[in-house]
Amino acid sequence: MEILRTLYRIYTTPERLEAQVFFYEKLYEKPYFMKFYYQELDITLVEIGDILILSGLEETWKNLPVIKNTSLTIYVLSIDEAYSDLLMNEEVSILYGPQEYLTGFNMGVQNPDGLIFEYVQHTEKVSKYKK
Repeated sequence: MEILRTLYRIYTTPERLEAQVFFYEKLYEKPYFMKFYYQELDITLVEIGDILILSGLEETWKNLPVIKNTSLTIYVLSIDEAYSDLLMNEEVSILYGPQEYLTGFNMGVQNPDGLIFEYVQHTEKVSKYKK
């Protein structure tokens, strides 16, 4: 599996989102790369540098524990290759996916240490969310 990038995830509330976006844009000295509202989950995602900010209400996060407990987002060249490679590793658990997603495909995986990672393959659909 070819890993393209790794994003650290930060969880926040809608009231704090703009302040956090402003902070990380200043820190990275560039505007956000991508921002979108995921209506089905009622969360907003903003990517700035190596940070992925996810904004949702506290009750939203209570209903989405797997997403809230995900530590990293890993961009891969091929979600199918990532899935095949991870299936051969008996120490990991595939929690969801691979499945179609707003920006391409994603999959949730729990590692032997208990950490949960999201693997993402972007497709041409990602272009409509870029700044």
